[in-house]
Amino acid sequence: MNSSVHGPVPEPDTSHATPAAAIFFRRFFEAKSQVGGGGHEAWMELFDPERARFRDAVLGFGMGNPGMSGAEQDFASSFGPNSRADLLRVLGDEHSAVVFSYDTHDMFGAEIWAASAIDVSGGRVLRNVDYWDGRLHPVSAMRAPESHFDTQLAEDAVVDSSDSTITRVARGLGDALAAGDAATAADLLSPVAIWEDQTLRTRVEGRRAIERYLQRSIASLPYGAGSSVRHVLGFSRGGGYEWRAGSSSVPQGITGLELNADGLVTRLTALWDGARMETPSLQRLALLALESEPIS
Repeated sequence: MNSSVHGPVPEPDTSHATPAAAIFFRRFFEAKSQVGGGGHEAWMELFDPERARFRDAVLGFGMGNPGMSGAEQDFASSFGPNSRADLLRVLGDEHSAVVFSYDTHDMFGAEIWAASAIDVSGGRVLRNVDYWDGRLHPVSAMRAPESHFDTQLAEDAVVDSSDSTITRVARGLGDALAAGDAATAADLLSPVAIWEDQTLRTRVEGRRAIERYLQRSIASLPYGAGSSVRHVLGFSRGGGYEWRAGSSSVPQGITGLELNADGLVTRLTALWDGARMETPSLQRLALLALESEPIS
């Protein structure tokens, strides 16, 4: 795992994952970390050899069988010998999950903090879609031209395996945001919920403050008014959903959800491609996380 180069491997947060999911995704990222040293076989063995689909939602390209292992091998040939992929947080079960991770600079030439939608069947990955902030360089130079940008993220290649609790919450939240209904969205949150936007680098704490934030921002957020739920992942204590934006310049993104025993959201983390939005627009969105005046 090259811990001497990049420091100790962080202990992932699996508090909102099943034990089986924690074991599988530890193994998955340990294997991915060996790719730069020529050990791509162990990672590829974790993908279904016939049905697996890989997509990068930011760069706009994908790989799928037949020939996935060969394509992955070519892609991984650029990984540095000290590259490492660290698992940070797992939200879901052994069938589907939203997984947060960190790729070291040696892997792509820039640090990448990613959230992945991963569907699994029979202990092998069927679908892996990576989301991250495309303002990183030089990675964003690899982006496919718009005429060839793949917005079909292969969700039709898998059966929705999320359980009824996460499906109810994810679709309820997505529908409320799409309708511009901040109050209904806030009703799905714990009183002490945390709302994070990883792209905007913002964090709002508490249901009441989040509702006020959404009243200010819901018309402008790419996962707000006019958006739609694409695919739901996870189980009763954690997961999330992929979404399509409405009229925003940002086409798509992902939202991770942590739930408590009552099925309320305790932590939400959104991630999308900030390179799709002009810097002044990003700054205006980020400022909406600030209260305009003290709250009495």
